[in-house]
This record gives sequence, C-alpha cells and structure tokens, in this order.
Amino acid sequence: AYKVGSNVLPQGTGRNNGLQLGDNMFKDVNGDGKITFPEDAVFLGTDDPRYSFAVTGGFDWKGFDMNFIFQGVGKRAILRTGNWRIPGAIVYQAQNEAYYNKWWTPERTDAEYPRISSTGNINNYNYFPSDFVQENGAYLRLKNLVFGYTLPKTVTDKLNIERLRIYFSGNDLWEISKIRDGWDPEAPRSVSNEGDSDNNN
Repeated sequence: AYKVGSNVLPQGTGRNNGLQLGDNMFKDVNGDGKITFPEDAVFLGTDDPRYSFAVTGGFDWKGFDMNFIFQGVGKRAILRTGNWRIPGAIVYQAQNEAYYNKWWTPERTDAEYPRISSTGNINNYNYFPSDFVQENGAYLRLKNLVFGYTLPKTVTDKLNIERLRIYFSGNDLWEISKIRDGWDPEAPRSVSNEGDSDNNN
C-alpha cells in the first residue's frame, strides 16, 4: 500500500501502476499500516429501507378540491452496482448530468469525483464500495397531486350538462433527496448496461 499521511492507497493483490493524481485514497481504519479485510471494513448500512411512510390528505371548498399523497423513505444506504454507477466507464455511454464537470482535473483539484477514466481497473479502484460511493437513500416525494374545480350546477344546467369537473393531476412533482448521482431515489441499486469487455468493465 502507498501511505500518505493517515491515508493509504490499497493495492490489492498487486501494484496498480495506473494510479495517479486524481485517484481516490482509502483510510487505514485500524491504523496498522495496511488495508486488509475484514480488519478495515466498516458497516455502511443496508439497501433495504429502514423506515417507509406515506401521508395522504385532501379537502373540498366551494367547488375546489385537492388530494395529495406524500411518500418516502426515512433511512436507506445505497451502494450502486453496475457500470452506469461510474462516469465514463463505458466509451460512448450516455451519462447523466449529475457528474458533468465534477471529476478531478489538474485545474479542478477540489472536485467531488476522482479523475474520469474508461479503464476498468482504475474505475473499479476509484469506485470500490466505501462511504465515498455510498448514497443516502432517504427521500420525501409528492407522489401524486390532484387539483380540481367543479362548475356550479347553475352553470352546468344552462349547458345541459349534469356535472362538469376540470382537474389537474400530476405524479412525482416534487421531492427532497440527497441522492448525488442523478438516479431516482426509488430505483434499485443495480444500474448497468451490457458493458465493454475491451476495457474490462
């Protein structure tokens, strides 16, 4: 392992000669100067939601009506699997905007993510399961909203209509989430495509 201060670069079974500035560093948790399992492993949580909840409500007032459903999860730890969890892992892979201009470059040394690469062993190292790649899966979402207005009977009688209601309905209109990678907080942790065998992804 390569030690810098209190941090250590794990080398696995052999030295990874592709590592360079902009790659991740991992902490020697128990302080023995090497990265080993299970000695340096830390429990990060579970993908199964610990708390799920929903709140429904509505009202009627002078012809107006509204109904809503708020739904969410109070505690969930997400460790993504699959090659879409890594920006640029697959050449020509469509990538969501969450990663754009947030990876390390010599001019952007305080970046949120390590340097971008299409090399499998570098990506597997930089995005090795850790608290760096862990996502906080807690969220609150306005799952459904219906807002309507029923025309007065005095109006509908003149139109020879028994009843007329105009309404707006929408799903997933608003949410609070700490997801950083752009995926829907309700999505499963596996995000992948067919891969690129030439780059070991």
